[in-house]
Amino acid sequence: MAGILEKISGNVRIRNARTDLHLEFLRFRKFLENMKEIISINEDGKDKLQEEYIFDGHYVLSLLDGVVENAALMAFNASVLAPSARREIFRRSDDCRKFAQEEFLESPDLRMEKFPLASAFRDKDPETLLLSAVLNWFTGPLAGDQPAVMDFIRYVSDAVIGNCRKDALVEKITPFVGKVKLSEDSYLRTVDINETSPARNKGFVSLGEISCRPFGLMVLGFMERTVPGGFSAQEPEVDRLMIFDEEELSLRLRCDSCKIHLEASFSGDAASDFIFLYSRKPFDLRRELPRGFWVEETGQGTLAWIYDIPTDNLEKMLVQLGSVLLC
Repeated sequence: MAGILEKISGNVRIRNARTDLHLEFLRFRKFLENMKEIISINEDGKDKLQEEYIFDGHYVLSLLDGVVENAALMAFNASVLAPSARREIFRRSDDCRKFAQEEFLESPDLRMEKFPLASAFRDKDPETLLLSAVLNWFTGPLAGDQPAVMDFIRYVSDAVIGNCRKDALVEKITPFVGKVKLSEDSYLRTVDINETSPARNKGFVSLGEISCRPFGLMVLGFMERTVPGGFSAQEPEVDRLMIFDEEELSLRLRCDSCKIHLEASFSGDAASDFIFLYSRKPFDLRRELPRGFWVEETGQGTLAWIYDIPTDNLEKMLVQLGSVLLC
């Protein structure tokens, strides 16, 4: 009986660790979805403003509601991923919500002195002026020490990616961690989150045994080496960790000089596929990016996004990034 209980308890510990890792993998994806939705809402507003679309006040209020709602969801997911920063994350989220409530929903007139970038639209109709002020609130800077939405995104991104617990969880499921040899003196640790690939087994596996579409495209770039130079990480102390399923990839590269985090989704559906990158200073991510990425500097590093583009363009970008990040 004791032997049976020991086996059961051992399996439960491994299963719980894998479940925790899978839940965190999904939680981070929800966090990214919230961020992407805020950025998409802002881009739609900018298009309306720049191309002089006809819209009413309801459109501006729906845009505002979307930003506030997704910022709250982003804060919730971030607080789970980075519990040590929970208090500050929610404080900043509340500041954004309160500012939107006081300046746009309760105040009958815009206090234009707070929105310097909206002054160019002062002579436009009230809806256009309101939209310009909301977009100014999104991007900043605002007059005085007022919270901009992008300030919130920068802080939360630094907090979450700097405190993500995936690496610690991987150590708990060592029997399921595979290794892929990239060169004579470097390898990539792998975790198949759904256990559908031979890479779930402990020990070395080949590149071809990893059933992950975005990684397969990156391997093409790695094999072709189409980009000279790239991420110089040949030292043995470089830690490469990849968590994946068939269509989604989470890749971390870490050494003394830099930390790079890549998330990619590739199913062939342009509406849902994307590439997200984050790099810690002093590594300059911008010089390695293909053209077309949305880039934002944070307090600790750089954020980069690409989404809603043709599938073949995303394929080419994954190939190019593979030649840079897997070398």
